Amino acid sequence: MLEAEWSFGDSSNGILPLFAFFSTVFLYNFQRAIKLFRSASYAIPGRNAWLVKNRKAIALWAGIGGIASVVVLLLMPLRDWIVIAMAGAVSVAYVTKLGRIKGKWVAVREFPYVKIYLIAIVWVVLGVILPIVHFQIEIADQSTVFLLMLEKFCFIIAITIPFDIRDLKYDEAHMKTLPQILGVKTSRFVALAFGLAAVGLTGMLIGDFYSMSSGIAMMLVLCVSAFAAFQAHENRDELYFTGLLDGLFILRALALGIALLS
Repeated sequence: MLEAEWSFGDSSNGILPLFAFFSTVFLYNFQRAIKLFRSASYAIPGRNAWLVKNRKAIALWAGIGGIASVVVLLLMPLRDWIVIAMAGAVSVAYVTKLGRIKGKWVAVREFPYVKIYLIAIVWVVLGVILPIVHFQIEIADQSTVFLLMLEKFCFIIAITIPFDIRDLKYDEAHMKTLPQILGVKTSRFVALAFGLAAVGLTGMLIGDFYSMSSGIAMMLVLCVSAFAAFQAHENRDELYFTGLLDGLFILRALALGIALLS
């Protein structure tokens, strides 16, 4: 959200970044709490040993994040609520068991083919549509908005495919994730292709949305993202995924901030 505020050249006293922070704390911990308390296989020590040991703390942070998100939301204009409600409904449904597949109750994330696309759509809504609605920005060239949405979508797909590679041994076969369908090697190339597509889309936005310096900064970060996604495999340490790949969001904001200050 900091990236969005800086990119759109406006400020809301940090209310969008605050909401993004607390809602992320809520959603990340909420989904883990749901799995830890409801899924016996997820709670088996091993890969999730730290999560199992700290399940009560995870539930507590989910509660804190949820309450703080509501408090910040009350400070936001009503027009924002509709956008957030759409993204929030998808996010909660992502981990809540709402349907049956072969007689088994599953969350939306477990429906065939949809997992990473749901994640990308939510980030597009929050990273592009919400700032436009919040700041009431009128963009004359609608193609600019489309390119922004497409760039964000490609970036998220690129760095989410590695997580599907990581989860290959844990995801149910009916989920039909890209690594399940295409295999790990091909999925890595798909991630690379989406990452490079994001680079190209950012280049197309230089002049219309990004300045030369900020556009180049973003393109460099996206190149790093594409390379990092391509290097993913099943045996990578967990820190590679939750540290490096998740940290790319921070790197994007830092690079843009430095470019704008220079």
